[in-house]
Amino acid sequence: MDQAKLRETRRVGLAAALAVMSAYAVSAPVYTMPGGTITFRGALVAPPFGVSTSTAATSATFSATNHASDQTVSVHFTPPPTDAPNARVAIAGSVYARFADGAGRQTARGSDGTFHVGATGGVLSMSAPSTALVTVVTDYQ
Repeated sequence: MDQAKLRETRRVGLAAALAVMSAYAVSAPVYTMPGGTITFRGALVAPPFGVSTSTAATSATFSATNHASDQTVSVHFTPPPTDAPNARVAIAGSVYARFADGAGRQTARGSDGTFHVGATGGVLSMSAPSTALVTVVTDYQ
């Protein structure tokens, strides 16, 4: 194959790859509420947990200590009815965090500093004394 045909074949292949990847690169929807912002990026290749948030005042699922100088935000991980996913949740930022599994049992952080979300889901409750940004990273397995 001569160089011109090879370059053209590479361009067509690159264009096809970009077209396929663009199907997965959907713009990231952003959800805001009092207490923070959740941004979803990328593509999920397995059935994920349903993720929702609430402040301590609106959470009926999880009761957390709420100090006068801060606000508690809970992230609820709800498993789909037909699958049993699991995930690891890491927190980047200075924040007090607790995790309760789907049965309401408190779960400690693992040796790697992450919380394990099992097939029953759970609730991550976070509070911080300031309004500094905190990043929550969920790694679905």
